[in-house]
Amino acid sequence: MKLKKVILASHASPGARAAEDAAFKLCADNNASLYHLLVVPDFWKGMMGDDWLNNAVTQIRFGNYVENQLVQETATEIERLAKRAKAKGIAYTDDVRIGKPALCLIDACGKDNFDLCV
Repeated sequence: MKLKKVILASHASPGARAAEDAAFKLCADNNASLYHLLVVPDFWKGMMGDDWLNNAVTQIRFGNYVENQLVQETATEIERLAKRAKAKGIAYTDDVRIGKPALCLIDACGKDNFDLCV
């Protein structure tokens, strides 16, 4: 089977990095494009530290800190994979979502014609 389009669900854990290696090899071997799905789990949306922070100003600052951390980490991951794809001559697209990882993956797979999900 000749692959044309591979979707990779990755978030930089050790297991996800192994999947990245496999996806990049498959894309390189088949001259396939890579669609990178990075899902920020939706449980972070409500992270305000309200169980231990005792005033609204501190809660808002903490919430902003968490949100900024997630944005920075997500941007770092996208940049890392985009550079790797460019170095290997692989067409790369990224998609960042907030939600339940499995549901986001199912939704992404349903919106395009992927040959393989890694």
